[in-house]
Amino acid sequence: MNCVAEQQIKIAKVVRIVDRRLSAVDHTARTLLSQVIGDAITDEASLPAGGTSLALPGSDTGLVATILPLNRGERRSPSGPAAAIFVQDPTVAPPYPGEAFAKLYGLTGAELRVLLALTPGLSVKDAAAMLGVGEVTARTHLPHIYAKTATSKQTELLNLFRNAAPPVKVG
Repeated sequence: MNCVAEQQIKIAKVVRIVDRRLSAVDHTARTLLSQVIGDAITDEASLPAGGTSLALPGSDTGLVATILPLNRGERRSPSGPAAAIFVQDPTVAPPYPGEAFAKLYGLTGAELRVLLALTPGLSVKDAAAMLGVGEVTARTHLPHIYAKTATSKQTELLNLFRNAAPPVKVG
């Protein structure tokens, strides 16, 4: 269990463990959670590859649970896990969005800053101005980022980054 789930299970305002299974306190959410977990066990193809996210309302706050089917397309042991369930408090900001991506691809802090500046669709010139560096400096980082991520174009790099980052929805 992740920390958010452990804390919430202790106070049992949103989720709890019932018969060794994660269960939502809210009846509607409990039914839907059970159905999605059941689909992950019996028919994982019915779930999107990126998983399914559910709202778990609580008495004073709520959580978001993301259910990811495991072993998609592979044989799995009947006694092994069928899904991974991540519980997140939507009021708590996730860590620095590119941190895991940078570690995965070995990007330096400067390279990551350039990538993050480009993410909203800025040109290299505008990204450099926003970062307070010269355009030549920003352009110098791009070939290094491409090499480390095995990409060759800015659109390819940004697609890789967007697909690697978890979706964050506000509201």
